[in-house]
Amino acid sequence: MSLSSKGLDFIKKYEKLSLTPYKDQAGYETIGYGHKILPGEDFSKGISKAQALDLLSHDAQGAVNAVNGALKVSVKQNQFDALVSLAFNAGPVSVKSSNQMMRAVNAGNVTEENFTAYRFVHVNGQAVVSQGLLRRREDEYSMYSEGKY
Repeated sequence: MSLSSKGLDFIKKYEKLSLTPYKDQAGYETIGYGHKILPGEDFSKGISKAQALDLLSHDAQGAVNAVNGALKVSVKQNQFDALVSLAFNAGPVSVKSSNQMMRAVNAGNVTEENFTAYRFVHVNGQAVVSQGLLRRREDEYSMYSEGKY
């Protein structure tokens, strides 16, 4: 499956656009729509909106590949989009086929708790609930269960 335009818009809504580098909640250098700056990448002069969209497309494709690789059942487009949003934000490990989330998806038994488990950021080595992540996870579950983008 592929990420829909509504799914991409959902990600953009939560990631916000920054054309200059910033530190995200977890302290990672980030740019564009939530692109974690990788070793060797230099965005010290900033980027254009077109470059931000290119980075987003590339990063979203990684999340799409992770979800497709972990799915053992058919899902609706809204469900796929919600899973891709989670994988984009929480990382591909969030949709690894062996974890609780994908076991629930593949068993057809997804609950809001499967999404809200990914509501933490680490601050000074401690897991802390992020209200922003909690809100996003609740909205992803709403997308998954009710088709509300």
